[in-house]
Amino acid sequence: CIRDSMHHSVKEVGHVAAIRQALADVRLAEKDMVIAYEVPEKIREDRKRWEAAADRLVVSLKGLLEGEEDEDNPLARESITLLGDYRKAADPVLKQIEAGSYDNARVADRMLVRPKASMAEIEKRVEQIADIINGEVVKTQNEFDSEMRVIAYQSLAVLVLIMVLVVPLTLINSSTIISPMRYACTVARAIAGGDLNCVIRVVGRDEASELLQ
Repeated sequence: CIRDSMHHSVKEVGHVAAIRQALADVRLAEKDMVIAYEVPEKIREDRKRWEAAADRLVVSLKGLLEGEEDEDNPLARESITLLGDYRKAADPVLKQIEAGSYDNARVADRMLVRPKASMAEIEKRVEQIADIINGEVVKTQNEFDSEMRVIAYQSLAVLVLIMVLVVPLTLINSSTIISPMRYACTVARAIAGGDLNCVIRVVGRDEASELLQ
């Protein structure tokens, strides 16, 4: 139903936001390790940040796989595989950076070219996933708007039906009350004017009939 679709879309939008944040954190920690290649203590701290960000990225990507199979799932699976490749390729380079095996930061950064290629492929797929999810959100919103219009039309039809049925009945009911009262007023004015021979018709047992008796 539309409610389930909206709930699913909102969850996936949240996952994409978390994925983008985790990607940025991985990139930043990687960059910080290269910059601090001469400070082993700082590299170890950045390495922990890098590992934690990569773990969050896996969790968020797996979150996209929850629920029914949809169009973005293959891209999410590919991204998880690419992330594994990235970590596997980057790990020995990061260990060498921590050990101070490279002459300078430029050399260390050059050694990360292959892992970075995997990360770039992940980022491409994440953007594709975001486009798919945005399309799903627009589609769900359009379906919701359409359903709301149907409900509005149905409500208007019910209101019109009520008016068609109730208004005439109300007028008829009002006439049965007002007509005898008007007749009683007419008779009262005639009697007040000295006409004691007028014929008084008494119909029913309501207040107006009691007044005429």
